[in-house]
Amino acid sequence: VSYTYDEKSLLKEEIHYQKQGQDWLIMTKISYQYNLNMDESQIILYEWNDNTWNKRTRDTFEYDGNTIQRTFQQWHDNQWLNVRRSIDSYNDSLRISLTFQIWEMETWMNNTRVVVSYNSDGKEDVSIRQTWGDTAWVNSLKNSFIRNFDGNTIIHLRQSWRDSQWSNNSRFLYTYVSQQRAIAQLYETWSDSSWQNYQNTEYIYNANGDYSHIYRQQWSDDEWINEQHYEYKYDERGNHTLLQYQEWLDNEWHNQIRYIYYYQVFSNVETVLEAPYEVLIFPNPTSDRVTVRALNQNLFFTGVSLMNSDGISLQSRKFNDKRKEENLSLKNFPSGVYYLLIQANGYEWIESIQLTK
Repeated sequence: VSYTYDEKSLLKEEIHYQKQGQDWLIMTKISYQYNLNMDESQIILYEWNDNTWNKRTRDTFEYDGNTIQRTFQQWHDNQWLNVRRSIDSYNDSLRISLTFQIWEMETWMNNTRVVVSYNSDGKEDVSIRQTWGDTAWVNSLKNSFIRNFDGNTIIHLRQSWRDSQWSNNSRFLYTYVSQQRAIAQLYETWSDSSWQNYQNTEYIYNANGDYSHIYRQQWSDDEWINEQHYEYKYDERGNHTLLQYQEWLDNEWHNQIRYIYYYQVFSNVETVLEAPYEVLIFPNPTSDRVTVRALNQNLFFTGVSLMNSDGISLQSRKFNDKRKEENLSLKNFPSGVYYLLIQANGYEWIESIQLTK
């Protein structure tokens, strides 16, 4: 990828190449435009075909006080056609709602929205997901957060809207060893009017406070059964060098996938791309859709693939824009464990998803 910046050090253009044999072939170009406040106003994706740049998609941004509107369009028959848009509303820099609309019958139609409230410390308190009915918003899913004195989430409660009231669905219980470092996550589901164990995750850290191991267990027949193991290794500079994924089979850990990372030094300055593992996958477990969201400011997805437990790809998406969030539907798949292969910033790694119906 090659980058071009303007006189204000704002990203102006990036060109993506793909190696074929000994040659680098031009593939796509992304062009950025900004308003007077140096906010993004337009992002256009081009494809290189027949020795010329051809328009494919664009995102336009409109800013109105505490509202940001992002419209996605596709180029067809020499004109831009509306596809979808999102509307973010803020209050004192806190997003209080996110509304998605789709373009149908020459007008914008409401689709879904998320409404968020915060506590006095500016931490998310409650978020409610709603879908558009015939004439009004209808509740769908609610996430509530209980925090300790340090502001860390100790209970994350998920509820579904049934029979005109909120009904318990699942919850996460967190245990911390320090102010910000969780050492355990217990996932429970609501069944027969009580909370039932479902999955337990244990986090182990090295002396520098980085992950060294993550263990996941599944509750079965009144006992915890090992399920997944992630191992992390680092070099003497603290750079992440290995991610190894194992599954528990026949009473022992079996290697499945591992990623090895290499670093180069140029002019005695080490060039390192931070491992982009700060992503949010929610809801997880899910009964329908799942959202993958990048939490790092400079983390952008280049691809997201959904795989079953046999490693067979069920959905695969590639992105040439600066994608920070993607939604996937699992409604046509049976209950079980699925895996997301996430590609971002030159890295790729796997996260698991539990689908329950």
